Amino acid sequence: MKLAAMFTRFSALTLMVLAFGLVGPKTLANAYTYELIVHGSDLVKNGRAALLDGELEKALGYFNAVLENGASERQEASIHADMCVAFYLMRDFPQALEHCNTSISLRPNVWLGYNNRGNVYFEWGQYELARENYERGLRLSPKSSILLRNLTLVDKRLENPVKEQ
Repeated sequence: MKLAAMFTRFSALTLMVLAFGLVGPKTLANAYTYELIVHGSDLVKNGRAALLDGELEKALGYFNAVLENGASERQEASIHADMCVAFYLMRDFPQALEHCNTSISLRPNVWLGYNNRGNVYFEWGQYELARENYERGLRLSPKSSILLRNLTLVDKRLENPVKEQ
C-alpha cells in the first residue's frame, strides 16, 4: 500500500520526523506513526536555504543538528564554512572566525575557507590579515574571480584607510 494512500485511510495519524531515524510503521491503537529519515544532507540543504533567506538562527540550528549527529570530515568542513558565513552576517566576528578556522583545519586545500576568513578580517578592519587570506586562497584557486575582486577591495582599503569617526 502506498504511503499517500495510508495517510488518507487512518483518522489518527501522527507523523514523526527524527533526524537519522528509521522508516517503519508502529501500531498505536488505531493509528500509525511513521518515522521518516531526514538525512544530514537534507539538513544541510535546509540550513543553506535558511542562510540564503536570512534566517540565520534557523540555519545554525540545522547545521548544529548535522554536527551533533555525525558528519563526514568533508561535510563538517563545509558546515563550518557555512556557519562562518552565518556568524559573519550576524556580525559576530569571533564566532565567525572560530568556524572559519575549523573549516580550514579540516580542509586546508579549499580556497573558500580562506576567502571567508579574509572577509571576516576585512569587516573587522584587519586588512593585512584579510589580504594574507585572499592570497592564500588564490594560491589554491588562481583564477577565482571572487578572490581577485576581494584582493582588489582590500588593496584599495590599504591604500586609502577608512578613518574612524
